[in-house]
Amino acid sequence: MFIKQKRINDASSVLTKLPDQMENLRVVYKIKDATKDIVKIGLNKDVQPNVSILPTKIGPVSTFNAYGKYSIRKDLPKKERFMYERVWRWKQWAGRNQTVDMEETRDVYRDCYPRDFVSPPAEELTYFGDKISSRICNKSERDNIKHIINLFLEIFGECEIVQDDLQDIIKAKRVNWEILPQGQDPWDRVQKYLKNCGIKNDDFGHPIMERQKYILASNPLSLGVGTAGFKGYVAYIFNDMTVLESVMYGNAIYIFDKNWEDFSKLTKAEILSQGFQKTRIIHSGEWKTKLKPFMK
Repeated sequence: MFIKQKRINDASSVLTKLPDQMENLRVVYKIKDATKDIVKIGLNKDVQPNVSILPTKIGPVSTFNAYGKYSIRKDLPKKERFMYERVWRWKQWAGRNQTVDMEETRDVYRDCYPRDFVSPPAEELTYFGDKISSRICNKSERDNIKHIINLFLEIFGECEIVQDDLQDIIKAKRVNWEILPQGQDPWDRVQKYLKNCGIKNDDFGHPIMERQKYILASNPLSLGVGTAGFKGYVAYIFNDMTVLESVMYGNAIYIFDKNWEDFSKLTKAEILSQGFQKTRIIHSGEWKTKLKPFMK
């Protein structure tokens, strides 16, 4: 079944047209120009087929898919909320017409309406060479199917509903992470990655850079940087622990009691699930004290 429109409002209009005996399905896009089409979801144009990826953000649907969203509760009174860290600089009187330059990293709080975080669906797409496909979906997943169809329509402008038999032919691997090469200055690579994420060494970006230096000082075995929909995450890999640092403003540090092989198999939905995290550390207050025991 071919679909070409801006978006659908209800999956029922699609599902009712499928054969009654068809319980499972995939949403696919048949590639017209591989060098352009696969780049749209965040893959390198030279990548080999049979890989899965969380697509990069293009518009509201793909942004929600990768990062989730907040539902603002304007029906509730405002509360003070931690926003971010920043560097404050001032001149302090030192006597005899002299001043000294001062600086301090401070937490910034503001009165805001409460908000509920809606977790990202984190639907991954798989590149099979001649097509890009969703996971296998059961027809009962109406809301998920609606979201996946709208994801394809936002990225490609069209899609098709097909049977699920691709799953029996090819097993895909995920490419959500890039492992930084051994022997290369890790801070140099992390610094370049931060720049690529839009982090600057200014009053807001300086605390973020200092956090990366602090974690690197504990000599992780290796580290990986997120690609496409995982962009903005740095995974510091220790013996039996993975420290996941979000370099986006106002985010947190996630601790997983998993080695890299197990951690890298997690989807973003699983990573953000409290059931998979050992702990979550906010970027404020005594975050160094809370983090230190895990970096061994």
